[in-house]
Amino acid sequence: NDILWFDDETVFEWLGIRSESAIREELEEAREELEELMENFLEESEDLESDEKDALWTNDYAFDAEDLEDRIKELEEELENI
Repeated sequence: NDILWFDDETVFEWLGIRSESAIREELEEAREELEELMENFLEESEDLESDEKDALWTNDYAFDAEDLEDRIKELEEELENI
């Protein structure tokens, strides 16, 4: 009982269960990574024409952004189900 009370994160980890705080931490990391990705795109595309921006987004950023957005949605749903 004491180990559950004082070190629940470790017990959850042993059982393969993620705690709410672990999910929130991963969610925050994913949001920060998406924000950084968007900032990088804006910096890189600042001097480009519209069609060049579209090509840059499609070729270099879209897949990663979509992946991160999907991950964020999954984590938000996981939090709702706790």
